[in-house]
Amino acid sequence: ESYNWSPSIYLNNANTQNPVSTPLNQVYYNVTVTDANTCSNTADVSISVQHPISMDLFTIYNGNQSSNDTVFIIMGDTVHFNAVTDSTGLFLWTPSDYLSCNNCPTPISNPTQSILYEVIAYDLNQCHFETTRYVYIDVSEATIDVPTAFTPNGDNNGNDVIFVKGWGIKNLLEFKIFNRWGQIVFETDDIKKGWDGKYLGTAQNVDTYVFIVRAEAYNGEILYKKGFINLIR
Repeated sequence: ESYNWSPSIYLNNANTQNPVSTPLNQVYYNVTVTDANTCSNTADVSISVQHPISMDLFTIYNGNQSSNDTVFIIMGDTVHFNAVTDSTGLFLWTPSDYLSCNNCPTPISNPTQSILYEVIAYDLNQCHFETTRYVYIDVSEATIDVPTAFTPNGDNNGNDVIFVKGWGIKNLLEFKIFNRWGQIVFETDDIKKGWDGKYLGTAQNVDTYVFIVRAEAYNGEILYKKGFINLIR
């Protein structure tokens, strides 16, 4: 018997019964088999080639896209991921904590603590080709603070009203200000509201006032702070 494989591209021997092919791309082969009596027959075979997946991983935070493997955020902020491959594939993100989905290319994460994510892109044909990328989200802890002084003199210099400041605050639970006699001159649970130095419409004296603040962070932690405010005119 004789064998003739066509085309001969990628074959180690085009005239043997069991040649070895190392194709770089999809190839279609036809083999003709001829016996000693010159009787012949043909058969066909197609080889599909799956290349290893190439993947880029981008993070989108505060409107900016980055390919860095570390992202620094403040508790309560959101990070958008975008895993881009050069071919159609399957995705798996681990861990799935804080993710909107763990098997898609574009999950959204809203972590309350620092976390390392791994994303694996698998070959759609399940030929066991895979590519892995990692990204670490460094989450700053929640904090609360109040300025030590303000000048409610109406000059519109940005220091006429005193507010609770901080990072990662989900809800303001309490913001109270007391005068030296222990009287509450201002209170709110709305972080967008601040004290303008007045009580019942009357401007308060230049003095030192006591404040207390309680707030809930995005991770459920209750933050508390007490201190002094100097009212200056």
